[in-house]
Amino acid sequence: MSLLKKPRNLVASQGNNQRQRELHMDLWNISAIDIHAHFLSASDTASDDFSIALERTAFASEHPAQRLYDQRSLRDVGALLGCEPTTEAIATQCNNYGAEEVTRICFEAANLEAIFLDHGHHKSDRSEQSFSPTLPQKHIQSHQLICLESLAEHLISKVDRFDVFLEWFRSELDPLPQGCAGFQSIAATRSGLDIHLVYPHVAEECFYHLKHQQDETRRHPSLPKELIDFLLLIAFEVAARYRIPLQFQAGFSGTRADLRLANPLHLRPILEESQYSEAPIVILCGAYPYTQEAGILSALYQQVYVSLSTIVPGLSMAGITNVLGQLLECAPISKILYSSGGQARPELLYLGAKWGRMALEKTLEETIRNGDLTIQEAEKGAIAILNSNARRLYSLPTDD
Repeated sequence: MSLLKKPRNLVASQGNNQRQRELHMDLWNISAIDIHAHFLSASDTASDDFSIALERTAFASEHPAQRLYDQRSLRDVGALLGCEPTTEAIATQCNNYGAEEVTRICFEAANLEAIFLDHGHHKSDRSEQSFSPTLPQKHIQSHQLICLESLAEHLISKVDRFDVFLEWFRSELDPLPQGCAGFQSIAATRSGLDIHLVYPHVAEECFYHLKHQQDETRRHPSLPKELIDFLLLIAFEVAARYRIPLQFQAGFSGTRADLRLANPLHLRPILEESQYSEAPIVILCGAYPYTQEAGILSALYQQVYVSLSTIVPGLSMAGITNVLGQLLECAPISKILYSSGGQARPELLYLGAKWGRMALEKTLEETIRNGDLTIQEAEKGAIAILNSNARRLYSLPTDD
């Protein structure tokens, strides 16, 4: 089945006309697997949920609806739901439909085959009541991702002894929980990707210092770098043993992160360790703005993959297309996966799927014009990026 729209004149002519002929791919018939998303809102009455979801993207600013990303989002969601492209009209329409119907509409339009849900580092006091792991499961196949730092923070709040905490943390990862498709780390937003060897006694000291801070402030302070690194190396061991992917946020993921330490090149010492070489590593969000670095790592190391995130960090369409183009400069097509990074609302997963296909269409059309790929190779590459790479990496069943 050809993915090129008809009718089009695809006959190669001579000279400049051959380079300038129109090629228009249509990828909407290819189902997509979204390997990185977050819980979806299950509230029927939270009328401002969509506007809040827009604000949560990495480039949220003090000038709402003035980014190209925001304005495009409102137009596309308004068109999908049949209302005016404003946050107020969309909120009203969502309340009229209800969460179940909005989710059905968005997933059906997105042609998503499966999603991988990150369990929870974006939860806040406000959203605690409106996030549900059950809503998407009614409409689409979903898989669980364990956020390592969130797991550690949860366990630390429950125990007072380091040995008990460490045993509990290990038991949550090994043996693999039923339904767990992979691990995820947000170390880039906490302490950076320059992961170092940490001895157990150092991690233990960090644990008790953290507990002391909790007792004094009655709050939950952030995990110190030494403890994060120590726990990450445990996760690497488990991931290597089971050959289960470990996803890393990289690049710009919010103002909390030190962008200098979110460069995926910091992972190189870990990638060079033979004991971890069987642990598949997925660099999320195209590592923007370190996209070329992520692409190079995927070309150099057999265990490294890169995902194109279409929602985070909230780029223009030209920006998303540029990120994908940079990945394709040197990253093997077999190492690129689709993801949205969509948070909270099914509308964002729809937008991610739409924009991902649009960017992929534009980029692959250019590769055909440049002579990098034939039409048949580009069509095969589109299927690989949208679903078959993820299906292979995460050992999902095929359609056969």
